[in-house]
Amino acid sequence: MSGWSLYKGSDANWENKVAKVNESTYLHDNGWAENLKGLGWEVCRWSYQKDGESTALLQAFLKRYPMGIGVLWFHDWIAGDYKLGEGESSVLKKSLSLRFLIIRMRSHHQKNDREQAILKQDFRCALNPFDSGMTMYLNLSVSSGDLHQRLCKPL
Repeated sequence: MSGWSLYKGSDANWENKVAKVNESTYLHDNGWAENLKGLGWEVCRWSYQKDGESTALLQAFLKRYPMGIGVLWFHDWIAGDYKLGEGESSVLKKSLSLRFLIIRMRSHHQKNDREQAILKQDFRCALNPFDSGMTMYLNLSVSSGDLHQRLCKPL
Protein backbone atom coordinates (compact mmCIF):
# COMPACT_ATOMS: atom_id res chain seq x y z
CA MET A 1 0.00 0.00 0.00
CA SER A 2 1.34 3.44 -0.85
CA GLY A 3 0.12 6.99 -0.37
CA TRP A 4 0.59 10.39 1.23
CA SER A 5 -0.03 11.13 4.90
CA LEU A 6 0.65 13.94 7.33
CA TYR A 7 4.10 13.58 8.91
CA LYS A 8 3.90 13.49 12.71
CA GLY A 9 7.50 12.70 13.63
CA SER A 10 10.17 14.86 15.24
CA ASP A 11 12.31 17.49 13.51
CA ALA A 12 15.41 15.33 14.03
CA ASN A 13 13.72 12.36 12.37
CA TRP A 14 12.62 14.61 9.47
CA GLU A 15 16.20 15.81 9.02
CA ASN A 16 17.42 12.19 8.87
CA LYS A 17 14.80 11.34 6.24
CA VAL A 18 15.65 14.43 4.15
CA ALA A 19 19.35 13.53 4.23
CA LYS A 20 18.58 10.14 2.66
CA VAL A 21 16.65 11.61 -0.31
CA ASN A 22 18.85 12.52 -3.27
CA GLU A 23 16.45 15.07 -4.76
CA SER A 24 16.06 17.10 -1.56
CA THR A 25 17.25 20.69 -1.35
CA TYR A 26 17.88 23.12 1.50
CA LEU A 27 14.19 24.09 1.12
CA HIS A 28 13.26 20.71 2.67
CA ASP A 29 15.59 21.14 5.68
CA ASN A 30 14.78 21.95 9.30
CA GLY A 31 16.96 25.07 9.11
CA TRP A 32 14.70 26.53 6.43
CA ALA A 33 11.63 25.57 8.48
CA GLU A 34 13.05 27.25 11.60
CA ASN A 35 13.70 30.41 9.60
CA LEU A 36 10.08 30.60 8.42
CA LYS A 37 8.69 29.69 11.85
CA GLY A 38 10.39 32.85 13.08
CA LEU A 39 8.45 34.79 10.44
CA GLY A 40 5.10 33.43 11.64
CA TRP A 41 4.63 30.46 9.29
CA GLU A 42 3.42 27.07 10.53
CA VAL A 43 5.46 24.12 9.23
CA CYS A 44 3.47 21.37 7.50
CA ARG A 45 5.03 18.10 6.35
CA TRP A 46 3.83 15.04 4.49
CA SER A 47 5.51 11.76 3.66
CA TYR A 48 4.81 9.23 0.93
CA GLN A 49 4.70 5.70 2.31
CA LYS A 50 5.58 2.85 -0.03
CA ASP A 51 5.57 -0.67 1.42
CA GLY A 52 5.67 0.80 4.94
CA GLU A 53 8.71 2.95 4.22
CA SER A 54 8.88 6.71 3.69
CA THR A 55 10.19 7.25 0.13
CA ALA A 56 9.22 10.88 -0.57
CA LEU A 57 8.86 14.04 1.47
CA LEU A 58 6.98 17.30 1.11
CA GLN A 59 7.38 20.39 3.28
CA ALA A 60 5.18 23.48 3.14
CA PHE A 61 4.44 26.54 5.23
CA LEU A 62 0.99 27.69 6.31
CA LYS A 63 -0.56 30.93 7.53
CA ARG A 64 -4.07 30.64 8.95
CA TYR A 65 -6.60 33.44 8.67
CA PRO A 66 -10.11 33.91 10.13
CA MET A 67 -13.08 31.94 8.77
CA GLY A 68 -11.06 28.85 7.85
CA ILE A 69 -8.85 30.46 5.22
CA GLY A 70 -5.23 29.42 4.78
CA VAL A 71 -2.28 30.18 2.55
CA LEU A 72 0.00 27.20 1.96
CA TRP A 73 3.42 27.90 0.47
CA PHE A 74 5.50 25.12 -1.10
CA HIS A 75 9.03 26.47 -1.48
CA ASP A 76 9.99 23.33 -3.34
CA TRP A 77 7.89 20.42 -4.50
CA ILE A 78 8.22 16.76 -3.58
CA ALA A 79 11.62 15.16 -2.94
CA GLY A 80 11.99 11.43 -3.43
CA ASP A 81 10.36 8.48 -5.14
CA TYR A 82 6.60 8.89 -5.50
CA LYS A 83 3.70 8.80 -7.92
CA LEU A 84 0.94 11.36 -7.86
CA GLY A 85 -2.50 9.85 -7.56
CA GLU A 86 -6.00 11.14 -7.22
CA GLY A 87 -5.83 11.84 -3.48
CA GLU A 88 -3.20 14.54 -2.98
CA SER A 89 -5.61 17.45 -2.69
CA SER A 90 -7.88 15.53 -0.29
CA VAL A 91 -4.88 14.71 1.95
CA LEU A 92 -3.98 18.42 2.03
CA LYS A 93 -7.56 19.47 2.82
CA LYS A 94 -8.12 16.85 5.52
CA SER A 95 -4.80 17.34 7.27
CA LEU A 96 -5.09 21.15 7.42
CA SER A 97 -8.81 21.40 8.34
CA LEU A 98 -9.46 24.56 6.31
CA ARG A 99 -12.52 25.72 4.36
CA PHE A 100 -10.50 27.63 1.75
CA LEU A 101 -6.90 27.00 0.77
CA ILE A 102 -4.69 29.18 -1.39
CA ILE A 103 -1.53 27.40 -2.51
CA ARG A 104 1.67 29.00 -3.72
CA MET A 105 3.99 26.44 -5.33
CA ARG A 106 7.55 26.64 -6.59
CA SER A 107 9.11 23.52 -8.02
CA HIS A 108 12.50 22.41 -9.30
CA HIS A 109 10.97 19.08 -10.29
CA GLN A 110 10.21 18.53 -13.98
CA LYS A 111 6.68 17.12 -14.13
CA ASN A 112 5.63 14.52 -16.67
CA ASP A 113 2.33 14.67 -18.61
CA ARG A 114 0.52 12.43 -16.09
CA GLU A 115 1.51 14.65 -13.15
CA GLN A 116 0.53 17.79 -15.05
CA ALA A 117 -2.92 16.31 -15.78
CA ILE A 118 -3.48 15.34 -12.12
CA LEU A 119 -2.43 18.77 -10.86
CA LYS A 120 -4.74 20.47 -13.38
CA GLN A 121 -7.69 18.38 -12.12
CA ASP A 122 -7.34 19.59 -8.53
CA PHE A 123 -5.66 22.98 -8.88
CA ARG A 124 -5.74 26.03 -11.11
CA CYS A 125 -3.34 28.91 -11.63
CA ALA A 126 -4.01 32.20 -9.92
CA LEU A 127 -5.88 34.76 -12.02
CA ASN A 128 -3.36 37.41 -10.97
CA PRO A 129 0.27 36.29 -10.73
CA PHE A 130 2.14 36.91 -7.49
CA ASP A 131 5.24 38.20 -9.23
CA SER A 132 6.53 39.57 -12.52
CA GLY A 133 7.72 36.18 -13.75
CA MET A 134 11.21 37.61 -14.09
CA THR A 135 14.33 36.17 -12.48
CA MET A 136 17.34 38.13 -11.25
CA TYR A 137 20.85 36.72 -11.00
CA LEU A 138 23.69 38.04 -8.87
CA ASN A 139 27.15 37.78 -10.41
CA LEU A 140 29.32 36.26 -7.66
CA SER A 141 32.52 36.35 -9.72
CA VAL A 142 33.30 39.95 -8.65
CA SER A 143 34.96 40.85 -5.36
CA SER A 144 32.90 41.19 -2.19
CA GLY A 145 33.76 44.89 -2.06
CA ASP A 146 32.29 45.41 -5.53
CA LEU A 147 29.20 43.42 -4.57
CA HIS A 148 28.67 45.50 -1.44
CA GLN A 149 29.17 48.75 -3.33
CA ARG A 150 26.56 47.76 -5.92
CA LEU A 151 24.03 46.62 -3.31
CA CYS A 152 24.12 49.79 -1.22
CA LYS A 153 22.80 53.22 -2.02
CA PRO A 154 25.58 55.77 -2.50
CA LEU A 155 25.74 58.19 0.43
